Amino acid sequence: ARTVAINTLVAGQLFYLFNCRHIQSSAFNPDFFNNPYAFLAAGVLTVLQLVFVYVPAMNTFFGTSPIPPEYWLYSGFPGLAVFFIVEIEKSIMRRFFNHR
Repeated sequence: ARTVAINTLVAGQLFYLFNCRHIQSSAFNPDFFNNPYAFLAAGVLTVLQLVFVYVPAMNTFFGTSPIPPEYWLYSGFPGLAVFFIVEIEKSIMRRFFNHR
């Protein structure tokens, strides 16, 4: 449970990374792929998270345990939910501020 909880927090932050690249506009825009550093950061984060989950020394140090692949869905879906919730929030804020 601890490993899944930590992975969920990390997934939420990873998806938020792609939201905060454009604070006011939607993340779904033509320049989504224009920042290679965001994708590099996402790749490095993913590798480090895999090390955190599957390297025995990390499990001992942090009190976590390796998880089966399907448990990544328990972390990925809430992370994806963060992405869409922030997109909805940005849409509402655009409407609110554009009508003032």
